[in-house]
Amino acid sequence: CYFNNYIQAYGNNGQSGVKVPNCVGDIAVQVYTSFAFGAKSLDFYHYEGGEEEPSMIVNNKKTDVYYYVQEAIQDFKAWDHGLLSFEQTGVKTFVGSTNESGRNENFDGMAKYALESLPGVKSVSSRLDTLIGHLVDGENRNGYMIVNFDQPSNGGIDVVDITFDGGMTKALVYNQGEESIVDLADGFARIRLQPGQGAFVIPYK
Repeated sequence: CYFNNYIQAYGNNGQSGVKVPNCVGDIAVQVYTSFAFGAKSLDFYHYEGGEEEPSMIVNNKKTDVYYYVQEAIQDFKAWDHGLLSFEQTGVKTFVGSTNESGRNENFDGMAKYALESLPGVKSVSSRLDTLIGHLVDGENRNGYMIVNFDQPSNGGIDVVDITFDGGMTKALVYNQGEESIVDLADGFARIRLQPGQGAFVIPYK
């Protein structure tokens, strides 16, 4: 089925617990989490609001939220066509080494739906709480949407160490609007993620 997701691009100043996005990470984490769960398209809700429910446009003027949305879109628009050729198979969560509680309530809610292991991956460790979506394309290549799942307003940079199996020697990495080829030593890659950001990684031989 076709999965379109709505991104919260407004708030109501604390009423009903809907937080006004106050950094690009607040938008980006929703975008990349959506991709990790297999979204094929996104809508940003809502476009225009009032002072009590600020969104992208208030009183015919662009707000900070508008620019957060534009920056988030710029980060992924250069490579989303590649992502669209992949189909999602599941997600797996990883509690970060700096999380002193050892748990994440959002991850608890995902537990019964999460993969027991990531296909094509030997090991994963992360500094911050991390969500990884597994995807496969028509040629049976694995792709991984890796998301910094820490609260973006904390400003934390995630460092994810991932080791692929199957003799992979390189990886195509899309991160913050840039495409790069990374050499893998014994299948190992280190991915750095800014607050709320995600990277799409495709390992190959």
